[in-house]
Amino acid sequence: MNRFKDCLRFTAAEEGGWADRPASHDPGGATMYGITIATLSEWRGHPVSKEEVRALSRDEAERIYFARYWTASNCHAMPAGLDLVMFDSSVLCGPGRAVMFLQAALGVTVDGGAGNLTMGAMRAFVAKNGVAPLIDATVEERRRFLANLPNAQHNPGWALRTGRLSVKAHLDAATVKAQPAAVEVVADKATAAKAAAQAAGGAAVVVGGVAASIPDPATIAAYAPLFGQGVAFVKANPEIMIVVGVVVVGVGVWQWTRDRKVKRRFSGL
Repeated sequence: MNRFKDCLRFTAAEEGGWADRPASHDPGGATMYGITIATLSEWRGHPVSKEEVRALSRDEAERIYFARYWTASNCHAMPAGLDLVMFDSSVLCGPGRAVMFLQAALGVTVDGGAGNLTMGAMRAFVAKNGVAPLIDATVEERRRFLANLPNAQHNPGWALRTGRLSVKAHLDAATVKAQPAAVEVVADKATAAKAAAQAAGGAAVVVGGVAASIPDPATIAAYAPLFGQGVAFVKANPEIMIVVGVVVVGVGVWQWTRDRKVKRRFSGL
């Protein structure tokens, strides 16, 4: 399963198409598919006009997403659900800030670099506690950061987007199989820049070397009693299945609607 494409569908739908809001509301300025005029200028190596931003193709936008956000934040080396949180946060707040959210959630040094220490702490946390608590903690760091920005009052959609992100991330964590093992971790900005350059040139960026986040037998065994208790609870309270059914159908309809929206913008994905 291509997790990059899956995560891109969510984020591309959230970002939408063309936007050029006042600087007091959105300092990013002219934006297409979530790619700002500053990002596109840096990507192409020269200043671009608003017209060039608006003419940005879906294919180029996807290459930028992959190199500047997915790879730079080491999303490829993260378990399903957390990868989406990191990718969407990277696009909305910047890769460095997204990594800071994760580092704060892990309780490690907050420096914005997704290096081996941070990734090792992430894997150790997930092996011990599962990915769900880390998703919650990372999302909460993002929520707090956005709420304290000076222009938060002009962007009520940030909180709604973060809520939708949390729901989708947990759904992915519960339903998506572990990603294939990786080959290396992008340890510093220089390596990340090299990966970005490779992606820009059309060459395949091989990412790997990081063991997939698969819980060990002890962790699985620890959750077994909880599963049994859950089954017993449902049997004793059959009405809960109605609530669960409504939630599942609701999430399914929401996802279907969002997929239709993004297909109109990223029909090639």
